[in-house]
Amino acid sequence: MNFDSEILTLIREAKCLSRIGIDIPESAKIVLLLEEKFKHYNSELHFVLREYDRIVGKIRPNTKSLLIPHMEDLEYKLRPGMVTLTWTSMNIDGYLHHVHQGLAKLEQLIININDIMENRIENNLKSLSKTVLVNLPQDAQTFTLDEFVEMQEVWIRDESQKLKSKNYEVEGAVEDLIQTICSYQLDQHVEPISAEEIQKLSKYYNWSMYQALLHATKYSLNQMKERICGRRNAPKQVLKPFFEVDVHLDGDTCTLRPTLEEVQSAINRAASHVLKSTKNVQNWNQRDLPEDQREPFYDWIAKDKEIVKVILLLTGSIQGTKNNVRKFLDSFEKYNWLWKQKIDDSLRKFNMKNPQLEDFEEKLKEFRSFEEEINLILPHHRIGALNMKTESVKQGLKRWIEQWKQAYSKDLHKKAKTLLEHLTDEIKQIKLKTEKPVKDIDSLGSVMAALEEIRKKESEIELQFKPVQEMYLLLDNYLPEMIEKDETDVRSVIDKDWV
Repeated sequence: MNFDSEILTLIREAKCLSRIGIDIPESAKIVLLLEEKFKHYNSELHFVLREYDRIVGKIRPNTKSLLIPHMEDLEYKLRPGMVTLTWTSMNIDGYLHHVHQGLAKLEQLIININDIMENRIENNLKSLSKTVLVNLPQDAQTFTLDEFVEMQEVWIRDESQKLKSKNYEVEGAVEDLIQTICSYQLDQHVEPISAEEIQKLSKYYNWSMYQALLHATKYSLNQMKERICGRRNAPKQVLKPFFEVDVHLDGDTCTLRPTLEEVQSAINRAASHVLKSTKNVQNWNQRDLPEDQREPFYDWIAKDKEIVKVILLLTGSIQGTKNNVRKFLDSFEKYNWLWKQKIDDSLRKFNMKNPQLEDFEEKLKEFRSFEEEINLILPHHRIGALNMKTESVKQGLKRWIEQWKQAYSKDLHKKAKTLLEHLTDEIKQIKLKTEKPVKDIDSLGSVMAALEEIRKKESEIELQFKPVQEMYLLLDNYLPEMIEKDETDVRSVIDKDWV
């Protein structure tokens, strides 16, 4: 300000001289009379300078170059105080009023600019960059492949509309920001806002929008990768599977349904949907073009190196679990004798050794122990993102064991039935002889001979009862449904018939 700071020194010295009785010049007396007024101006001018610094400090770096003309406009208002006005000027009050108006006007402009930038641009960009474009289950819920892909399609469709809406909002807010800055009335002596600076601001936020969309896409793809493969530096991390896969026994091979290739294909489809979520989010400054000719942000995002890297990792994400899956499927190979060995050949070799009842019992116990072992296999086995259900392969193995058990049981049953029929026929023959009516001495002799035969065979026949009964008890224990009712009735009365 063109106000001599020595005036305040003059006032203090004049006061001191007046107090000690020294006569002071007339001009000094006039200055003393205007002391309050000069001090008020001094205070006001310092306040103006502080306000200037405070308001200028509110300007954000990315709009500073655009507001250079506005700063020059305010400095033009301040210029009289630095060039023409002095302590004795008559229009200082008018000057201060004019400067305060300029400061208030500029401050209101900066407030409006900051409000648009913070609430309509930056908050939207921040919200958009945190958008998750994939719907991953957080609990232990599992899905089929089609359910998973469909869930992603529905989720991404909704989120894509939000991205499109946010993009329009931010683009409109940038246009409003530029309009707000350009509509500020500048002094005619001040150079107008540079078109280059306006374009630079628009490009800056256009790039910020691209970065926000890129971050959302990259974050979503990384979330999918970490959910499927786990985090690189977290070896003890327990992944919650969400793909439901059945372990089947197809003929003589354990397979997965769906296969690992089909699981990988579903992951690839989901990743493709995430990447394509920005296809409907159009780049800026294209409103004059037909919608089908507008360039989407997708064209930029799909070429980003980091995105390409994550996509490549996702396309091979299941490969990391392939060895563990193969190891788990190989654990069922210990049962391959069920289908590799022929039942008829094994049974023939077994009978060649003239097996006893204990041998049959040992075989049937062996089959039952395998059944119990299979029942102990957990219904679900988790490997990475896969929840492998074992019910189907367990049923398949048990069907094989049932065939072996049936074969050996039928062979034992055949032997038991043959012995039972032989005993029944022999007892019937003896019974017929003993029940002949005694009419003469010859018929009496025949009955007596039959009784003598019974006494001779009594111990022999009773010894034959025990193995037959034990055979049937063994069959009752392992395959009770194999014995017919008539056969059971014969077993139950044979002892009584003999007695």
